Amino acid sequence: MLDALIRPLISRPLDAIARVALKLNISPNLMTVSGFIIGLGCIPALALRMYPLAGLLLCINRLLDGIDGSMARQSASTPFGAYLDIVCDLLFYGGFVFGFALAQPENAIWSACLLFAFIGTSSSFLAYNALNTEDQDPEGRGLYFLAGLTEGTETLLFFLSMVIWPHLFAVLAIVFSLLCHITTLSRFFKVRQKLRAHDR
Repeated sequence: MLDALIRPLISRPLDAIARVALKLNISPNLMTVSGFIIGLGCIPALALRMYPLAGLLLCINRLLDGIDGSMARQSASTPFGAYLDIVCDLLFYGGFVFGFALAQPENAIWSACLLFAFIGTSSSFLAYNALNTEDQDPEGRGLYFLAGLTEGTETLLFFLSMVIWPHLFAVLAIVFSLLCHITTLSRFFKVRQKLRAHDR
């Protein structure tokens, strides 16, 4: 929901960093993998309850994720690059929530609830991309992102809230899960409408 508002504010600095990275012969895919590996560091950091470190690694991961997309748009973006990006993103999101389950056993049930909700938000747009042959992402991304209440910006804000207030993880996970389920439902009805209109 907030991505459309935030993206114009951060696009210029990300584009500037991306240009420097491309001049250094760093590929978008290398940036993606580097961000993913750094992001995986959140799992042991959270398991050891090193929440400030987990927050730092989270921010670095999200920064590199923004840079790799800008790099791809400025160079020759590829279908594999888009595939690699979304796979790394979803694995990182799941790993981050898993880290809280490792930190405290009582978090496990709420982590499971949030992971269940993530399945809905992920599948609701990935399945549409598998069927979609017409819609092109207006920003040139490799996948067509269906809008919803929970997008990248909301995920970052909730994850940051979780590391700042880890004692509120259960509450934050419940609220975020509900918002994810609303997103899944809204996408379901939107896709059903689009596909029915297409069949006519």
